[in-house]
Amino acid sequence: MCDNLSLESPQYTQSKGPLQWNLTCLLTGMPSLRQLQASFSKFRQLVSESRGSTRQPFETVADLAWRDGHGRITQARGRCLDISESGARIAYSERIALPAVMQIRTEHDGILRTGRVRHCTPHGSQYEIGIEFCDPAALQAPAKA
Repeated sequence: MCDNLSLESPQYTQSKGPLQWNLTCLLTGMPSLRQLQASFSKFRQLVSESRGSTRQPFETVADLAWRDGHGRITQARGRCLDISESGARIAYSERIALPAVMQIRTEHDGILRTGRVRHCTPHGSQYEIGIEFCDPAALQAPAKA
Protein backbone atom coordinates (compact mmCIF):
# COMPACT_ATOMS: atom_id res chain seq x y z
CA MET A 1 0.00 0.00 0.00
CA CYS A 2 2.81 2.45 0.84
CA ASP A 3 4.57 1.65 -2.42
CA ASN A 4 1.62 3.05 -4.35
CA LEU A 5 1.47 6.35 -2.46
CA SER A 6 1.58 9.33 -4.81
CA LEU A 7 0.73 13.02 -4.53
CA GLU A 8 -2.63 12.29 -6.18
CA SER A 9 -3.54 9.33 -3.92
CA PRO A 10 -6.46 9.67 -1.46
CA GLN A 11 -4.07 8.99 1.44
CA TYR A 12 -2.09 12.10 0.50
CA THR A 13 -4.89 14.48 -0.44
CA GLN A 14 -6.90 13.66 2.69
CA SER A 15 -3.90 13.79 5.03
CA LYS A 16 -3.95 16.19 7.90
CA GLY A 17 -1.23 17.32 10.27
CA PRO A 18 2.57 17.19 10.39
CA LEU A 19 2.72 13.49 11.27
CA GLN A 20 1.00 12.51 8.02
CA TRP A 21 3.10 15.10 6.13
CA ASN A 22 6.32 13.66 7.55
CA LEU A 23 5.23 10.12 6.68
CA THR A 24 4.42 11.25 3.14
CA CYS A 25 7.82 12.97 2.91
CA LEU A 26 9.56 9.83 4.10
CA LEU A 27 7.79 7.74 1.49
CA THR A 28 8.25 10.18 -1.38
CA GLY A 29 11.76 11.37 -0.58
CA MET A 30 10.63 14.97 0.04
CA PRO A 31 12.19 16.86 2.99
CA SER A 32 10.12 16.88 6.19
CA LEU A 33 8.87 20.06 7.85
CA ARG A 34 11.55 19.72 10.52
CA GLN A 35 14.26 19.39 7.86
CA LEU A 36 12.92 22.43 6.02
CA GLN A 37 12.86 24.46 9.25
CA ALA A 38 16.43 23.39 10.10
CA SER A 39 17.62 24.30 6.60
CA PHE A 40 15.94 27.69 6.78
CA SER A 41 17.50 28.34 10.20
CA LYS A 42 20.97 27.50 8.84
CA PHE A 43 20.34 29.78 5.85
CA ARG A 44 19.34 32.70 8.13
CA GLN A 45 22.47 32.14 10.22
CA LEU A 46 24.66 32.20 7.08
CA VAL A 47 23.05 35.43 5.90
CA SER A 48 23.47 37.12 9.28
CA GLU A 49 27.12 36.02 9.49
CA SER A 50 27.85 37.61 6.11
CA ARG A 51 27.35 41.10 7.54
CA GLY A 52 30.36 43.40 7.62
CA SER A 53 30.19 43.65 11.41
CA THR A 54 28.64 41.53 14.15
CA ARG A 55 25.31 42.66 15.57
CA GLN A 56 25.06 42.88 19.33
CA PRO A 57 21.81 42.72 21.31
CA PHE A 58 21.08 46.27 22.41
CA GLU A 59 17.58 46.39 23.98
CA THR A 60 17.10 50.13 24.60
CA VAL A 61 14.75 52.97 23.74
CA ALA A 62 15.66 54.97 20.63
CA ASP A 63 14.55 58.38 19.40
CA LEU A 64 13.83 58.20 15.66
CA ALA A 65 13.56 60.94 13.03
CA TRP A 66 12.89 60.55 9.29
CA ARG A 67 11.30 62.35 6.37
CA ASP A 68 7.97 60.77 5.38
CA GLY A 69 6.62 60.32 1.86
CA HIS A 70 5.12 63.84 1.90
CA GLY A 71 8.44 65.47 2.84
CA ARG A 72 7.45 66.05 6.47
CA ILE A 73 9.93 65.26 9.21
CA THR A 74 8.49 62.67 11.57
CA GLN A 75 9.82 62.07 15.07
CA ALA A 76 8.94 59.08 17.22
CA ARG A 77 10.24 56.60 19.76
CA GLY A 78 11.09 53.01 18.97
CA ARG A 79 13.10 50.21 20.52
CA CYS A 80 16.57 49.31 19.31
CA LEU A 81 16.80 45.50 19.24
CA ASP A 82 20.37 45.08 18.06
CA ILE A 83 23.15 47.20 16.64
CA SER A 84 26.55 46.98 14.94
CA GLU A 85 29.05 49.39 13.43
CA SER A 86 27.19 49.16 10.13
CA GLY A 87 23.52 49.09 11.10
CA ALA A 88 20.69 48.49 13.53
CA ARG A 89 17.36 46.74 13.85
CA ILE A 90 14.56 48.85 15.31
CA ALA A 91 11.08 47.82 16.50
CA TYR A 92 8.44 50.45 15.75
CA SER A 93 4.64 50.49 15.83
CA GLU A 94 4.04 51.75 12.27
CA ARG A 95 5.22 50.99 8.75
CA ILE A 96 7.93 53.26 7.31
CA ALA A 97 7.59 53.98 3.58
CA LEU A 98 10.72 53.27 1.56
CA PRO A 99 13.03 54.78 0.51
CA ALA A 100 13.76 56.62 3.73
CA VAL A 101 16.70 58.06 5.59
CA MET A 102 16.46 57.76 9.36
CA GLN A 103 18.38 59.14 12.30
CA ILE A 104 18.42 57.27 15.58
CA ARG A 105 19.70 58.22 19.02
CA THR A 106 19.65 55.50 21.66
CA GLU A 107 19.13 56.21 25.35
CA HIS A 108 21.98 53.84 26.10
CA ASP A 109 24.81 55.88 24.56
CA GLY A 110 23.20 59.06 23.16
CA ILE A 111 25.09 58.80 19.84
CA LEU A 112 23.24 60.15 16.80
CA ARG A 113 23.46 57.71 13.89
CA THR A 114 22.18 58.23 10.34
CA GLY A 115 21.32 55.53 7.86
CA ARG A 116 19.17 54.30 5.01
CA VAL A 117 16.13 52.19 5.85
CA ARG A 118 16.73 48.91 4.02
CA HIS A 119 13.56 47.11 5.05
CA CYS A 120 10.43 47.51 7.15
CA THR A 121 9.04 44.07 7.93
CA PRO A 122 5.87 43.21 9.89
CA HIS A 123 6.71 41.31 13.07
CA GLY A 124 3.76 40.55 15.33
CA SER A 125 1.94 43.79 16.14
CA GLN A 126 4.98 45.91 15.23
CA TYR A 127 7.43 46.42 12.38
CA GLU A 128 11.14 45.66 12.36
CA ILE A 129 13.15 48.32 10.57
CA GLY A 130 16.60 47.50 9.22
CA ILE A 131 18.90 50.51 9.00
CA GLU A 132 22.26 50.60 7.25
CA PHE A 133 24.39 53.39 8.71
CA CYS A 134 26.15 55.78 6.37
CA ASP A 135 27.96 59.10 6.43
CA PRO A 136 25.32 61.89 6.45
CA ALA A 137 27.47 63.83 3.93
CA ALA A 138 27.11 60.94 1.45
CA LEU A 139 23.33 61.44 1.54
CA GLN A 140 23.74 65.09 0.47
CA ALA A 141 26.06 64.31 -2.45
CA PRO A 142 24.50 64.34 -5.94
CA ALA A 143 23.91 60.96 -7.52
CA LYS A 144 26.73 59.74 -9.76
CA ALA A 145 25.85 59.28 -13.42
